[in-house]
Amino acid sequence: MKEKKYEERIIEGKKIRLKIINELHGAFAGLDGKTISLNEKTKNSLSKSELDSVLYHERGHFTLTNSILTYLPYFIGIILVSYIFLRYKIKDLLFFNLPIISTLILFIFVYIISIIASWLIELPFAWTKEILADWYAVKRTKGTIFRKTLRDFYRHNKQNSKSSPYRFHKMVILHPPQPLRLKIIKLMEGIRDKGAKS
Repeated sequence: MKEKKYEERIIEGKKIRLKIINELHGAFAGLDGKTISLNEKTKNSLSKSELDSVLYHERGHFTLTNSILTYLPYFIGIILVSYIFLRYKIKDLLFFNLPIISTLILFIFVYIISIIASWLIELPFAWTKEILADWYAVKRTKGTIFRKTLRDFYRHNKQNSKSSPYRFHKMVILHPPQPLRLKIIKLMEGIRDKGAKS
C-alpha cells in the first residue's frame, strides 16, 4: 500500500486536510467537504501562487452551493428512475420470459442507456460546479495565474493520459472542455479586474 501524507491548512477560514498522493496529477476536492487530494510532484513543481490558485479552486468546491450541486443529480436520478419504474410498470416487464440471449442484450442496452442518461443529468450540474469553483479561485488570485496553472495541467494530462471512457467522463462530463473553460476564466479575470478598478 502506498504511503499517504497529510497536511493541515486554513484556506479562507476553513480547516482543510491536504492529502498528498502519488496516483494523481492535479488536485481534487473530497466529498467529505474538508479534504483536498494533491499529487506530490504537482505540489513540488508549483510556485506558491500557482499552488494557492489550485487550492482556492478546490476550496470553492466546499461552498454550500457547490455541495448542493454535487448531490442534486443523484436525487433527480432516483426520482426519475422511480417514476419510470412505477409509471411504466417495469417490474411487469422484467425479461424473465425472454430467451437468455435476448435478456442479456436487453440488460446491456438498458445499462448503456442508463450511463448516457446519468451523464446527461450530471453534466449541467458538474459544469456549473466547476465554473463556480473557478470563479472562487479567480477572485482570490491576481493576473492570469490560475488560468496558466490550469492550462499546464491540461497540457500535462494530454501528454500523459490515454483516451478512455473514464477520461472522457472526467474531461467532458465533469468539467467544461478546455477551450471553453479557459475562455470563461479569461472573462472572469476581466470582471474581477474591472471590479477592482471601480
